[in-house]
Order: sequence, then C-alpha cells, then structure tokens
Amino acid sequence: MFTAMHLAVAGSHKGDAGISLIEQHLARRPHTREVIADRGYSFCTPARWAHPVRARGLEPVIDLHPNQRGTHPGPLAGTVIIDGTVFTDALPHPLRDLPGFPIGMRSAEKTELRARYDHRAAYAFTPHSRPDTDGYQRLKGPALAGHLRCPNHPTSMRLPHTRPTTTCRIGAQCACGKTITLSPDVMAWTRQRTVWGTNAWAADYGRRAAIESGNAEIKTHRLHMDRGFTRVFGTTKNSILIAFALAGLNHTLLRAWHTKRQLPDPWVTFTGEETTEPAVPGPRTRARRRTTSLTALVDGAPPG
Repeated sequence: MFTAMHLAVAGSHKGDAGISLIEQHLARRPHTREVIADRGYSFCTPARWAHPVRARGLEPVIDLHPNQRGTHPGPLAGTVIIDGTVFTDALPHPLRDLPGFPIGMRSAEKTELRARYDHRAAYAFTPHSRPDTDGYQRLKGPALAGHLRCPNHPTSMRLPHTRPTTTCRIGAQCACGKTITLSPDVMAWTRQRTVWGTNAWAADYGRRAAIESGNAEIKTHRLHMDRGFTRVFGTTKNSILIAFALAGLNHTLLRAWHTKRQLPDPWVTFTGEETTEPAVPGPRTRARRRTTSLTALVDGAPPG
C-alpha cells in the first residue's frame, strides 16, 4: 500500500526528495523508528542522507556499496572498523576480508557465506543504547555484551565454551570489554544497527522486496506508469493526477489480496452492502480443441 509520495523538480537532489517523503510519513506515523533505503540513497553524502535520517530519530537499514566496504582504523586502540562496523582487534584474520554477495549468487553459497559473517559478528561492538539527541551513541565491546570470552575480561570467561575465545594475552592492550562513544560523524555513511552480511541483516534488509514489488506494480504489472502517463505540466498538476492513480492502485491491490484468499471485498464489508458477486472461480480446464481425432477418421473410413 502506498501512503505518501513526493514529486521533485527534475535535477533536484534525490537525498533531499527522500527526506521530504520521510517527513510526510512521520507527520502521520510519528512512532516510526527505522527506514530501509537502497544504495541510491544510502550512498549519498552524510549531509544529504545519514545525518537528516538520524536527526529524525530513525535507524537506517542499508546495503553497502563496494566503495563503502573495507578495513579502517578504529576509534579506540584495540579496535578496527570493517564494513561499517566496529570490531575488536582480536578478530581472526580469516574473518576480516570476506567477499560480498554478487548478483546471481546461488542460495547455498549465500547461506555458507552468511554463516561466516555470523561468526564474525561475535567480535563486533553492539549498541549500548539508542543514539542521543545530539547524535552521539555508546557501543559496548563483545566481551561486555557476552558474545565472546576474553582473558582480559574475567566475567566473560564464565560464559559457555560454545562462545568463541579470543587469543588476547592477559594484561595486553585489549578493547573486548570496553565501552566507546561514537560521534555523529564517525561511520555516518555506513553505521546501522545490525552487522552487514549476517543473517540478521539479510532478514532486516530483505523487507525491501515488498517495496520493490510495489514499484513493479506501478511500473509494469498494473498501473503501467511511464513517460506520457499524464499529459499535463508542473509538479502540482501531476501530483494530483498521480495521487488519484495511486489511490486506485491501492484499492486494486487491497481487493486482489482479499480475492486471492477467498475473502469478501473489504469495501463491501466496510460499507455493509450486500454483494451478488459469484464465488471465486477455480482453475480452468483446458478445452478440447479437436472434436474428432485423426485415428477415428481413419478407423471409421468406408472401404475403398
């Protein structure tokens, strides 16, 4: 279902248009706490997207562009930033440089690769709380969060042996059990609540499939909105016409959802009207195209 739209003048920045659409949504649903955005928006500069999104109290759920991935120094001694997440430096080297997920990758290969990302996530710093109003956020180390065992954090050594154990030396510099505070500018481009590449992230970001399905309904399947769909000029006139078109599409999608499940029309139920519509027909049987087979003609032919 489509609840809001924003038409921007050609040549305007897509990040500004996306923030305007978010503001329309928040005006009706102020309790929204997250926004799922593809690379077209999340790859914008932080001033155009990441900062305005977090300033409105929203948690971004994004996919990483190849240029956003890689290894960088961490904000604290004993930490390292990999693919937009802060990890302890105790992260094993085989888990540091993991491949991405190219288009056309087989499901079995994705499952195997995400299992490696899940193993790496045990060494990640996790949010200690939601970001403050000024944009600062506290993160706690993996030993403090109970995700792994570290000799420099005795409490974590009481965890089950199923948790990974670091190779940190006792008394050596270690950040596994520390808490850090990130400013709004640190990893503003890539920071999100789940570790990129994990199964948890895939389930979180995978909800974009519903959004792309809606876009396909507009462009291809039902509305066929393309160049020439409207024959007027100006954003105001086009906004009015497209609003009516989307309202009609919402009605069609809602009715199709109920019809597929053999439920009564929602509009008829809402108004209390009676309907004389026939029941949903079952699958059609294939009609017999040839009334008489060639074999019958040959067998029934009179002798010559």
